[in-house]
Amino acid sequence: MKSKLLLALVAVFLSLPLITAFGECDVDPGVRDTVRIGKVVIHEVVPGQFIDMPVYVYADEDLGAVSLGFKWSSPNIRYASVSLSQEVIDMGFTILWHRKDTLKNIIGVGTINFSGGAIPASSTARLIFTIRFMTKTGAVPSLITIDSTFFGVAGLFTLIPAGGGTADGICPEYVHSAFDISLGLVPGDADGSGTVSITDVVFLVNYIFSDGPSPTPLLSGDADCGGTINISDAVYLVRYIFGEGAAPCE
Repeated sequence: MKSKLLLALVAVFLSLPLITAFGECDVDPGVRDTVRIGKVVIHEVVPGQFIDMPVYVYADEDLGAVSLGFKWSSPNIRYASVSLSQEVIDMGFTILWHRKDTLKNIIGVGTINFSGGAIPASSTARLIFTIRFMTKTGAVPSLITIDSTFFGVAGLFTLIPAGGGTADGICPEYVHSAFDISLGLVPGDADGSGTVSITDVVFLVNYIFSDGPSPTPLLSGDADCGGTINISDAVYLVRYIFGEGAAPCE
């Protein structure tokens, strides 16, 4: 039974049917599985520094394999490497395929247990692997968004149940924020102190209405990630600081 399952999983990765190659997968029959990446804040831009972005998976069924692709648009970082979490390694999993496209800023990773084992279902998200980026020479402060993507041919964004029952795997929901990597700035930290407080509200009000100094870098004052700095950012910060609203850019 295990050998048949293993062959089926490898077939999904290496010789996907035509419908899968175009990015289709099955709807989760139970609670929607999710893929989430951890938000990373880098306070200072240093060329060549590593940025480790964790990738978490929640699934209410045992998983025999995982195939995920990610893309980003920022010119300030490049892909460096990927590593499985120790927990997943201890379960007997290894990286089956690993591809990158440096021109399109795409990375794809597939992991599997060659002994037919599974990542057990869990009520909480589990760290599956970590993607390591590196800042480029000339990188500037920026907010970077990482999105899900299809990386053909064996790059469907999918979770494959250990028990089989689906040829194409399950389509997970991808969960992330308005930004995923904050490079050289803290959203809402208008005065550059390194923390978000009421002084940032005062700083923004002075900038907007009294010709005060601008936030440095300017994006740090965009608390709601609306793309511009205005009074709504100050209001957003007030609600956050006093416990009535979400964190900046959430």
